Amino acid sequence: SFAFYEFPLVALGGTAYILWIIASFVSASSHEGDCEFAHGLYELSSCMVIVIIFLSFFGFVPCLEFFVHSPMMRQIHMAMRYYHVSENAPSMMFVSDGGVQDCTGILQLMRRRCGRILLALAAADSEDDLAVLRETMRQAVKLKIGSFYDPSNPRRDVSMLLDEFKQDKGRTHLHIGIYYGWDEGMDAGETEDDERVQLSTAVNGPRRCSGSSSSRRTGHLVVVKNRLTPQLAEYPVEPLLEEADIVDATKWSTSPTGSPGSAVMTMGGCALDMGRPLPQRDLGGCCCDSCHVLGCNFGPKFPHITNANQCLTPSLFSSLCRLGYRLSEDALDVLLRCPASEAAET
Repeated sequence: SFAFYEFPLVALGGTAYILWIIASFVSASSHEGDCEFAHGLYELSSCMVIVIIFLSFFGFVPCLEFFVHSPMMRQIHMAMRYYHVSENAPSMMFVSDGGVQDCTGILQLMRRRCGRILLALAAADSEDDLAVLRETMRQAVKLKIGSFYDPSNPRRDVSMLLDEFKQDKGRTHLHIGIYYGWDEGMDAGETEDDERVQLSTAVNGPRRCSGSSSSRRTGHLVVVKNRLTPQLAEYPVEPLLEEADIVDATKWSTSPTGSPGSAVMTMGGCALDMGRPLPQRDLGGCCCDSCHVLGCNFGPKFPHITNANQCLTPSLFSSLCRLGYRLSEDALDVLLRCPASEAAET
């Protein structure tokens, strides 16, 4: 309640602020002794603030638990890299999205030792540096959840695989092997040759997929990133998706309709820009499709749309859906090559 969790801090902080205000007015007076009195009020107000901040680090004490409910104190604690620790759960918890450490969700799945993980990576990364993915992998190694390797050649460092993906713009997905565990060593009866065979598992999936997830030693991470391949970059904007396109998968095409330089969009000429077809790589703007032709086609272009743009145009949304469908085809094919026994445990 407010009386118990918020009022104490409001009263303490309000008192310190009122003392500071009084000291400001007194210091402007010309009476003898007012300056010294104001100085004393300033010191008292400052000491109160220091004491409040100091006591906020002892929120685990029952009588000081109201500090945990203050968003302002939470910001101060975050700046000082302080984390609340106590035997009992606090009455208030501040929950943020995974972007603080892992905005991919991979770490949670690795803790469960999932055999197959499909990651749709839509971070703002127009240069394909894969900084978000690299940081998540560093966190997994730091927490000793597991390590990563190149399934096609386990002798290669996984960083080489990421660099190749950046250089080869024609690749639609990234396949990374996962080795779970850290200090467990090899299983009983498992020889070094058996371990080498496990690490050499390539696109066809692991040779041994039996056993519970707690005993699983290897996994597969397949990454689909929002980027245009050279083949797709020059194609014009396609018609908006319709219900029939979603319901009937046979109506989908893995290749864009039309050909480079042809206008296939018929929504009142929205695909035309200054009399020429608008390539999908030039899609920008927000709100409505009129932005693409009325001089408002500004901002980051498709498919690297910034998170600040929360009002995607119909053409942007439709194009993102089509791009995801086309890029994920090969990735899903890789995952589905694993035996059915592993699929049931994923």
